[in-house]
Amino acid sequence: ILHVMAKDKATSKSQKIKIEATTNLNKDEVERMVKDSEKFADEDKKRKAVIEARNEADSLAYRAEKTLADAGDKVPAAQKTKIETAIKNLREMQSSDDANRIRQGITELTQALSEAASHLYQQPGAPQPDMGEPAGAGAKTGGGNDNVVDAEYKVQEDK
Repeated sequence: ILHVMAKDKATSKSQKIKIEATTNLNKDEVERMVKDSEKFADEDKKRKAVIEARNEADSLAYRAEKTLADAGDKVPAAQKTKIETAIKNLREMQSSDDANRIRQGITELTQALSEAASHLYQQPGAPQPDMGEPAGAGAKTGGGNDNVVDAEYKVQEDK
């Protein structure tokens, strides 16, 4: 299946590796396995979608819990309750085998977190989202000892 050879130019030593497929299956068994994989392809895709949705839900629930803990009392009680309820519902939906139901829970929690985040950024003294600065704004100018060395170089190609 794969042949690889490497030679060290300095020492002229070479090494090889050869990987070959070995199987004790006859042609009929291989064909049966291919047919089985084609037959179960849709089921595998559905299972994959459920697993990905569960992983996304778990990650989002963790981030939401961490956000609530970090924000502390800055989140109003009503929004905090809404987020906690959405986390609880999402955790329950994770045991489902329905990817759409899990995604619905993800959407609900995302919306609740979005509302809380917009509230946090509207509070006085809250960090404002970066609206972008003109190019070079805030860059350090002037003197300073940066230990910068100017050098010239020339690219040479091996022939």
